[in-house]
Amino acid sequence: MTWNKVLLASEQIEEQRALENLKKQFEKLYIRADGPDDMALLSDNEYKNGKIGIYFTPGCQPFCDDLISRYNGEECEQPTIDHVFLLDGNDYALDLLR
Repeated sequence: MTWNKVLLASEQIEEQRALENLKKQFEKLYIRADGPDDMALLSDNEYKNGKIGIYFTPGCQPFCDDLISRYNGEECEQPTIDHVFLLDGNDYALDLLR
């Protein structure tokens, strides 16, 4: 199962509305994919070095591949449930972290 992560700087979020745009694009893909149980966006609880990590669960593939590329996302380790929260998508995807 492959996890992906996009890093957004606080300036991108505040000035370019990057997080809001990412969520809107994800929501369209999620609806188009018919809302799979394992498809969700998760967010870090805190900024690190002025950036926040947005995680794409393995169920986001292949639906979000272009979106991940557009935001320069990369494969990553699975986050821990203590450090993230559900940003969008199916809350059943949180079971992947248990």
